[in-house]
Amino acid sequence: MARLASCIILMCVLGTMTLAGTDDSELGAFAVGYRNIEIERPDGSSFWAWVFYPADESEQDTAIVDGDERFPVVSFGHGFLQSVQRYRYTLRELASHGYIVIASSSHHGFTPDHAEYSDDLARCLTRIVSSAQEERSWLFDRVDPQSLALCGHSMGGGAAELAARGLRVSALITLAGAPLRVQPGSDDELPTHELHIAGDADRIVPPDASRRLLGAKGLFATIRGGSHCGFMDETVIGCDEAEIAHDEQLRITRVLMRSFLDLHLKNQEELYDEFWVEHPLELEGLVEFSRSELSEQED
Repeated sequence: MARLASCIILMCVLGTMTLAGTDDSELGAFAVGYRNIEIERPDGSSFWAWVFYPADESEQDTAIVDGDERFPVVSFGHGFLQSVQRYRYTLRELASHGYIVIASSSHHGFTPDHAEYSDDLARCLTRIVSSAQEERSWLFDRVDPQSLALCGHSMGGGAAELAARGLRVSALITLAGAPLRVQPGSDDELPTHELHIAGDADRIVPPDASRRLLGAKGLFATIRGGSHCGFMDETVIGCDEAEIAHDEQLRITRVLMRSFLDLHLKNQEELYDEFWVEHPLELEGLVEFSRSELSEQED
């Protein structure tokens, strides 16, 4: 974790270098609305979170798309010293395909509280679900409370894994997930469906470190040539260098994330073999899949 901290501090000091993954051809059928909401903690403190959601217009604070469809919810955790804005195109892409995505802006400073950050990711989910039960809410009756997921990058991936142990969610996805210094529970507490994505050129959180998050029934996907910062829409000077194009790493990541969520949150069963049997997803030669021993035994 000390290496992660020193590398990302350098990145933040040197500043932004490139922006990638902004191709609108990846977007789904929905326009994307977005808004910033305040969420209160039990101790009376609060934090802010960005929400991206299907809409009729791509504007801030616009209404959710007209209709009666109930949408799955994804809570996303940013990495150490990173802002939600560095993932905004990935989150927008998910929302355009029919997901409500909420991303906490909390604990983005130099001394994050990992346990509380994990709790904040869980609070994001519960806030969206509870809002859908309030008649005056802009989300009233538009959320599928049985279709929830936790995701995150780096520190946010580790926090998502911790949060998943305390909530009933349908899926967990980590991107270069960093194991955190918080005592975890047993693997039995994790959701049945886990996808951990890493890049084999990651010099900040190497794949072997991210693999420590893999639960008893998880799937591990290694992007060949992928880097740590290649999972962000913006890369920065001083970050590790990928061996593939930044746009390509983001494309692969988004295909994996969206397909896994479509399978386990939207019950698109035709995608089952893509992950758990043959693994093609039109990514052959680009991604190497491996599974936990227990998930292999259950086939």
